Amino acid sequence: MRCLFVCIHIEESSRAIPLGVASIAANMRKELPSEVEITLLDCYSEQSPQEMVDAVITHDPDYLGLSIYLWNREQSLKIAEEVRKRLPSCRIIVGGPEPTARGDFYRSLPSIDEVIIGEGEQQILSIFDKNIAMKPSAHPDLSTLPSPYLDGTISLDDYSGVLWELSRGCPFKCAFCFESRGDTTLRRFSLERVKKELELFVEKDVREIFILDPTFNYNLPSAKELVRLLIKKAPSIHYMMEIRAEFIDEELSDLLSQIDCALQIGLQSIHQEVLGNINRRFNSQQFTDNVYLLHENHVPYGFDLIYGLPGDTLSGFYESLDYTMGLIPNHLDIFPLAILPGTVLFDTAESFGISYDMDNSWLVRSTPTFSTDDMAQATDLVRKVDLFYNQGKAVTWFDIILQTTGITPSEFFLTAPDPTDEMSAIDYQKMVITSVFNALEISHLETLAIDLITYFWEENNRNFDLNSIESPDTIINPSINTNAYTYDPLVIIDLCEQGVMNLHDIHGLVEEEPVILITYITGEGPAIYYADKQKVEIIEKLRSGSETSRYDNGLIEELRSVGIIL
Repeated sequence: MRCLFVCIHIEESSRAIPLGVASIAANMRKELPSEVEITLLDCYSEQSPQEMVDAVITHDPDYLGLSIYLWNREQSLKIAEEVRKRLPSCRIIVGGPEPTARGDFYRSLPSIDEVIIGEGEQQILSIFDKNIAMKPSAHPDLSTLPSPYLDGTISLDDYSGVLWELSRGCPFKCAFCFESRGDTTLRRFSLERVKKELELFVEKDVREIFILDPTFNYNLPSAKELVRLLIKKAPSIHYMMEIRAEFIDEELSDLLSQIDCALQIGLQSIHQEVLGNINRRFNSQQFTDNVYLLHENHVPYGFDLIYGLPGDTLSGFYESLDYTMGLIPNHLDIFPLAILPGTVLFDTAESFGISYDMDNSWLVRSTPTFSTDDMAQATDLVRKVDLFYNQGKAVTWFDIILQTTGITPSEFFLTAPDPTDEMSAIDYQKMVITSVFNALEISHLETLAIDLITYFWEENNRNFDLNSIESPDTIINPSINTNAYTYDPLVIIDLCEQGVMNLHDIHGLVEEEPVILITYITGEGPAIYYADKQKVEIIEKLRSGSETSRYDNGLIEELRSVGIIL
């Protein structure tokens, strides 16, 4: 029997790994080695359903498995409908969060033959072997499940990153989260399996791993043991993980500082009455102290916030934003509340008076304390924060801007103009600085601020790989960026490092000193070079292939000695 599993990802990225269906496929190959021939098919939401259907038909499957999530529901159902028409003998199986939460709905669809509820590795076997009884919502013994990485179900040569599942289940009861209706017993894959997978990731030169464990540091001894393993075996891989702030201590923070990682911390709101409505708690002092441990150890971290929560207000959301930005996160992920099927909030939304989209996105439209206009205003502000702060990598310098303006982050972004379509982050940052500084009548500091921002934009986006140069005839280092500044940004940064963090004070300590800085990458790492107009002219002449014989050879040799000319 030919079985095809389709996984529709949001977009092509290092996280677009078909781990869920691969885990099911790996167990099927183990338990039914002679009965099924299994193929995995990756699709992406930008593709049309017709493209996906054509790809499915090419495989001519006897069974089609669809992993359905909120973002791919409509496309998945269109695939099922079309495949039913074109391959009427093909049996269609669906699973994932959507079918688990809305089993009766999916069973009612004429295009669907089988619905898997909950974890599917064991349940799907009953479809192919009638001697195996299906047990809805049964949780398989993790020690019996094969790794889809170790058995080759997922070929690491085909993907740029890894989703690494370390555990299942969640002891917490967050009302907005689908996990809250799952297994409350925390189950972990064995350390032996984890070690073997990590060894394979190192062997295959995996550069990025997203750890699927929403309770990573819930058991502190286990978390520390794993991080020690990462330090020993693969400290240079970039790890992304979710952690709980209340379970951070000094030792864990120190261990995390020894690997290349980025942490995501769920906060959602700072207001106790709001958090009480979604079964969460928050201790402001503990949260601040524990996050500060990460800050002291230079461990990158970001926060999650949700707007439109029951009992929250627009001003309350702004207060949560101000608090989180005061903790200097590397990024902020801010979402409108979605009333997802299968969650506690889905059952209690009416009691809170929540109005939400019941046909497609499940997003909140309004609550008694968060109007439709409030939701729109919050959405507009979040768009500004994302472009200016997240995409603009503003964590390095945003606190200096706030100290200079004397306003809160929410006031800053409320004052900021809306970005235009397709505007780059750096162009938006410059536009916002001009607008806000003019509004606050401190436009005399605008050039100083923009020089600082431009410099850090260049610094934060220097990721060129010199090994990628294909032509041996390349003359000019292709990683170079040249910028002219009114004030020397290195002087500004030196003052900031000495504790002078307000542009009003810095303006009184520096003089206009026009400089040209070239930032670039050499074999030894990032480099900065003070240039002048003549040297920039030489670089442009060489870049274009023009004659440079009229220039002093000493200048050319100097540019070669610092790695600008290769």
